[in-house]
Amino acid sequence: MQPTAKPRRRLSAVLGILFSVVFGVLLSWLMLEVLLRVGFDFLPAKTQADLQAVRRVPWSERAMVPPVPFISDRRLQSRLEPGLENYPVRWHDARFTFNTGTVWDGHMVGLRTDGPRYPLDILAFGDSFAFCWTAVEDCWVQRLESDYGWSATNAGMPGTGTTGQFRLMAEIAPPMQPRLIVWQWYTNDLFDDYVLALLNGESEPREAAPAPDPVPEVRGFARYSAVWRLIDVALNPPEKTSPYQHNQVVNVNGRDMLISTDEYTPSVSLDYDAVAYGWTRTLESLEAGHALADEIGAGMLLVLIPLKEEAYGDLLSDVYSPEHLAQMGESRRQLMQVCEERGWRCLDALPTFQKAIAEGETVYYALDFHLDASGNRLLAQMIQDTITQEGLLP
Repeated sequence: MQPTAKPRRRLSAVLGILFSVVFGVLLSWLMLEVLLRVGFDFLPAKTQADLQAVRRVPWSERAMVPPVPFISDRRLQSRLEPGLENYPVRWHDARFTFNTGTVWDGHMVGLRTDGPRYPLDILAFGDSFAFCWTAVEDCWVQRLESDYGWSATNAGMPGTGTTGQFRLMAEIAPPMQPRLIVWQWYTNDLFDDYVLALLNGESEPREAAPAPDPVPEVRGFARYSAVWRLIDVALNPPEKTSPYQHNQVVNVNGRDMLISTDEYTPSVSLDYDAVAYGWTRTLESLEAGHALADEIGAGMLLVLIPLKEEAYGDLLSDVYSPEHLAQMGESRRQLMQVCEERGWRCLDALPTFQKAIAEGETVYYALDFHLDASGNRLLAQMIQDTITQEGLLP
């Protein structure tokens, strides 16, 4: 009996050790899963990007970072549904929630508004810079109301260009009768206008800058496990298809900032046929928007937002050449020239942003490319000063 008992004891000991090892690995894995979720906001931006599609809890469809629920629209290019509540956005270091309402009951476009307050002083249009990539109380449109007392309605639509914005304007501005239309412009509007024309078969495909590398779909167990997702990314890095390195991190004023590389930033250049085509469509829409404003008796103010790289240009001289910085602002400068030629009232935010940055303001997020709370405050102040100086809302 004794010789048989020894192998059994050995087997039991080995099984006990194996059980302890397996239990320890599983417990460590579980603790890592919890820590990666609880501490998600403190993880490096690259790690957050890798984990954003993993489910927050395995039994829910909700991802760690839910994608912004854009709906493709052949008329507007992109829109949001009304009725979204506390929808979370996490784009690098831009983190906020938003609600969507409508300008009137039954309207299909979800906007960042609780509904207009009549009589309406300001109706604001634009893309995500008008929608605002901040908490609503920090948004420049909201500040025109809360800080300066105007009744202002936000009709900004992220993911749109000037053409789609004009189509919304033509639909809602006449019945809403604003005294002043504030129309925000950003250089990617040119490419967006081309994309909308392509979507509707109004343009053939044209040469454009190579798109960033596509983000591979998260599949299998990696959808449920944050740890396995990181292992999978390490073992199977995404395939690089673009000839460019699209972004780089540089330290500016003590902040690690994500900016476009010097080889990729010219993607906004009018040298690309797609961007040049979008320029033509943009001018057509701006012309139609001014005609519409005249027809309904409203003032019009165009607000031009520069690229973050332009605004920080004086501090990036070791990254970009003067010629490269000039190329970044090519379309913005040309639009300001058109404004002068056609008598349009246009506000270029670049000089004010440059001055504020030189004085220590952040203006833009470090990693995201949108205006932060300080940039929105400056923009609201610039618009208010223009309103006052030019008597736009007597």
